[in-house]
Amino acid sequence: MSLSIVPAEDRHIAEICRTMRAQEATEITRLGRDPQSMIRHELATSMSTYAAVLDDEVIVLGGIKCPDFFSDEAYVWIICSEAMARHSIAFVRRVLELFDTAKARYDSIWGFVVTDFTRSVRWVEWLGFTVEPPVNGVALFWWGKRPNIDLGSAHGH
Repeated sequence: MSLSIVPAEDRHIAEICRTMRAQEATEITRLGRDPQSMIRHELATSMSTYAAVLDDEVIVLGGIKCPDFFSDEAYVWIICSEAMARHSIAFVRRVLELFDTAKARYDSIWGFVVTDFTRSVRWVEWLGFTVEPPVNGVALFWWGKRPNIDLGSAHGH
C-alpha cells in the first residue's frame, strides 16, 4: 500500500466525483453546484493543488487558494472519497508534512467543514485549527489569524 501526494490533474476529477463521500456530493448539490464543474473551478483557481493517490486510487483532492501570490492568507479545500476513511492514518501522516509547510508560509489558514462530517471536524481540531460554531450546518475553521469572513455569505467560496 503506497500513498503519494501529487499535483492534482484534470484526470483526477472524474475519479473523485465517482468515489466522493455521498454527504459531500449532497452538500455540493445543495449549494446548487455540479461536483465536476465545481472541482474543476477550484483546481483552476488554486495556488497549489494536491491529489492523495493510494495504489492508483484518488482518495482526496484538494488545494490552497490565495487572493494573490504575496498573500499571507490561505483558504484550503478538500474533497474526500469513501475510501479515505479506510486509509486515514496514511493520509494524516502526509497531511502533517503539508500543513507544516503551509504554516511556515501563511499567517492565516482557513476553510469550511460541514458539521455533519463529525470525523472531519475532529480532524481539523486535531490539526490545531479553531472550529467556530456552525451556521446552517457549516463551520469556519482557521489557524493563525482569524480571517475576516462572514460565514453566512462566504460558504460556497
